Order: sequence, then C-alpha cells, then structure tokens
Amino acid sequence: VYKRQLEGKAKGGNTEYWNMIARKYAECVEMSEYDYGVKIRNIFRREEIISSDSVVIDIRAGPGSVAIPLAEYTRKVVAVEPTSEMVRFLLRNASKKGVTNIEVINKKWEEINVAEIEGVFDVAICCNVLQLFRDVDNQLLRIALISDYYCAAVSTGYDSNDFCDNLGFRRCKYSDLDCLVNIIRSMGWIPNLEVVDVVMKRSAMSAIRMWELFLARHGEVSEKDRKIIREYILSKSKDGVYEERGKWRLSGGNYERVFK
Repeated sequence: VYKRQLEGKAKGGNTEYWNMIARKYAECVEMSEYDYGVKIRNIFRREEIISSDSVVIDIRAGPGSVAIPLAEYTRKVVAVEPTSEMVRFLLRNASKKGVTNIEVINKKWEEINVAEIEGVFDVAICCNVLQLFRDVDNQLLRIALISDYYCAAVSTGYDSNDFCDNLGFRRCKYSDLDCLVNIIRSMGWIPNLEVVDVVMKRSAMSAIRMWELFLARHGEVSEKDRKIIREYILSKSKDGVYEERGKWRLSGGNYERVFK
C-alpha cells in the first residue's frame, strides 16, 4: 500500500525541485515563527528526550524548520540536507537567530555511511520526508542505528483535501502516517504517537506559486488549475497572508533494547 502511495511522489526527491522552492519555503517557516519546530522541541523537553547537553541529527533539515529550534536548546545539531539552496537559507536563518551550533552535511541521507556514526547522536529526527524514501523500512533502520537513545519520524496532514480533489489528485484510503506506523510495528517497534496542531503562514502570492510548482511536478499546469489554486488560496487569506492549519504526527521511540 505504501509503495503504491509513493507513485507520483518520486519527483519530490530531486534537488532541482527543492532548490526552486527553497526561498519560499524558508520565508514560510520564518513567517510562521518556526511553529512546528518549536512545538517538537517543547515535546522533547517535556518528555526529557533532550537536554542542554544533547547532540541531535536532523535528516533532510530543509531551511532549519526543526534544526534551529532544537539548536537553541541543545549542545549541537547536525543537519543533513542535500539541496544547496536549502543549506544556504538554513545558514542564513541560523545566523539571523544567533544560532552557531549547527553543523551541516550537504549530502543525501542515503549517501551517508552510518557505520561511521553509529550511536553518535542522542536523538535522530526525520521530519516529513520519509515519503521520499522508497525503502522506508531500511532507512528507518539506518536512522535508528545512529541514535543512542531516541528516534522520531514526523508526518503531516493539512486541511486541503477538497482543494486536492478539485485539482484532480487521487487520495489514498490510508494516510502516510497509517502506513508508516504499521511499517514501524512490523519491524518490532512500538511507536509513541502524538498529534500536534500547527499553523503555517506565507504570503498569498507565495502560496499560489508554491502550489503551481507542486502541481508542475505531476504534469502541465492548466489555466483552470491556476484559477482553482488562486481562488482557494485567496479564500483562505487575510490581509495578503495565507494560513494553513494542520496536524503534525510525531512517531518516536526508544530503540535501545533493539540495538544495544
């Protein structure tokens, strides 16, 4: 089921697409005041998963959405990000926030030799990009190997289902989260789940362009598509700011008993 859901998402894994949207995504994260990253950090603090001495690895870190809030509290964050433009905005955003304890690895996660960093990190986090991995079970194993204590996978869902239907996207009966949780359980792990309400803000014009670029990954964008996108975004905008509300699902666990 999960492999079927990945059909059509493969283009989302190429660096060209992420380079194109890096600026707009970074502006969105900044305008939203790192909302979901701060909430993830607060959960980790509440559950005593991280401390001021923790070393964390953030896989596919983007412009620092989660890495920067975590770095504000922990000793060090290693951000794995293959896209040059995302790295540029991550470093820019960190500088603007006065954060100096982020180390960037400008590579694909799949290219990293985990044997060289096994057990190095206290916490490993992979936020909303597991769907880019065809062999997600193998990548989860690799992620767990490098964490000495805790691994977390984050999946998202936003309130735009009717909008997607109007654009002709075929929605699967099962969410990515449903599939991922079942994969994790099939591997013998019992995930801890928490649902977090989040808000993402960006200018209306930026949101329109983001959706056009997203749709272009799947084919030609027609004038009808552009009209649907524009009408939807403007209907959800106020004073030129588009606000998207959704839920981020945090799935994590202590895998020490599996690997140690």
